[in-house]
Amino acid sequence: MIRTILPALLLCLASTFASAAEDQSLTLPNGDEVPATRYPAEGKRLLLWLPSEFGLSPRQAATANGLAEQGIEVWIPDLHSAWFVPPGRYSLNDIDPAAIKSLIDTLAKQGKSVFILSAGRTTTLALRALRRYQLDHRNTTPIRGLISIGPRLFLHTPQGGEAAEFLPIASASNVPIYILQPRNTGGFWRIGKVVQELERGGAPVFTQVLDGVRDGFNLRSEFTRQELTTTRRLPGILAHTMDLLDGYGGLPAQAAPWPGKTLPPRPATPPPCCEATPARARLPRCDSRSWTAVHSTWPHSKARWCWSTSGPPGARPA
Repeated sequence: MIRTILPALLLCLASTFASAAEDQSLTLPNGDEVPATRYPAEGKRLLLWLPSEFGLSPRQAATANGLAEQGIEVWIPDLHSAWFVPPGRYSLNDIDPAAIKSLIDTLAKQGKSVFILSAGRTTTLALRALRRYQLDHRNTTPIRGLISIGPRLFLHTPQGGEAAEFLPIASASNVPIYILQPRNTGGFWRIGKVVQELERGGAPVFTQVLDGVRDGFNLRSEFTRQELTTTRRLPGILAHTMDLLDGYGGLPAQAAPWPGKTLPPRPATPPPCCEATPARARLPRCDSRSWTAVHSTWPHSKARWCWSTSGPPGARPA
């Protein structure tokens, strides 16, 4: 049963958390001003939450506040307002990845471990920005990885039995990525192909299936009881994904090559005196705490598939 939430109620819910939020403006090197909302926290982690192609949602406030209560600082930039782009399915296609890379640069100066959160088609923009970051920086360890909710990395959405054609960035990325894949969507049936394409570039991929929810479950103005329950648990889910991504020690120093091209090797940078070299291979166990590891149901995939045993009813433990 779909519960319709009136705009006035959404604004009321958003205002509940307004006291924790701060309106900010981030200035990019080219002079562009990007309005953003900051949810301050004293912890050592920071989440850059990129909006979906359909723009910001009042429901993001509760999730951001929940993360801040766990010590995770959250920044939500308004990309559509910054570049006067109307929200829509392909609205962020023309945003320069260099601008998002500059946002990452600015936030990384705070000295915290930075994670990126994206959804749908915005994941393409996030991956391109992170690859740009790798190309421009010798020290990539401050950026810990990407969390993507229902990524859409296709050149166009496959119809029926049509073969999937991916955007080049899907196989030109080697950043650690954790996918939260809603089950009640067409993308669920192609997520195995998405994982395989990401792995072609060397990306370590985790996937968690979210039962009983659709794309944009945490942003919709109309949502089911199950989607509301999962949204309330999202701060805890995101915190756990950061624990797992953190085990890689940050982005690889060498970006994956673009399809058909080869990057020259980058000389290794010795770690600063008295600082330990990040142990990229020492990954936390997927079945730690409430997590249960499940073998991939798609062949030839090295991805680690996880369900949260403390997650929504109907979640599938091993």
